[in-house]
Amino acid sequence: MKFVVDTSVFTNPDTYKPFGESPDAAAAAFFRHAAKTPHEMYMPRTIKRELDHFVSPKTADFVDHHCVVRSPSRHELFIPASLFYEFVEEMRVRIDRGLRVAEKAARTMSKEDVRALREQYRDSLRHGIIDSKEDMDIILLAREIGGNVISADEGVRKWADKLGLRVMDPTRLKAIFGTGSDWNPNPKNQS
Repeated sequence: MKFVVDTSVFTNPDTYKPFGESPDAAAAAFFRHAAKTPHEMYMPRTIKRELDHFVSPKTADFVDHHCVVRSPSRHELFIPASLFYEFVEEMRVRIDRGLRVAEKAARTMSKEDVRALREQYRDSLRHGIIDSKEDMDIILLAREIGGNVISADEGVRKWADKLGLRVMDPTRLKAIFGTGSDWNPNPKNQS
């Protein structure tokens, strides 16, 4: 099987904790174990650059050796127009919702209100949507190679599903890859 891995697997505490106590430890353990399986791991170059900010140079090098890091062929892939149409419509609804949140908060603005406005506005606009080129690269690469998407990002998961891609629950990765006696997220305890 081919898997396209998102940074969110290693930056979201809900998903990285089964693999390690930090994003660095989790990424090292995940790719160490994945290297022992017959599965192929892929990561778009944009995601790898993002991951490099959260892991040590040693772990980053390890990922480079045990994961195919490549960009999708963006100029050769096609997305159905109906999906693009749906994306534009959803963005319009989200922008309107965000504007209503901002208008309501603008009536009584204190520092706390500004902070709350930022959170509500961000949630209204970004929750459950692909909102970056990195998100799009995960979906496009998975579509190109016929891979399974592994992401904790709701937007990536939602839009990958809309394209008919298999989306793996990152909290179930240990079960997917097997939890045999060789699985040990802590390399210090390995024999």
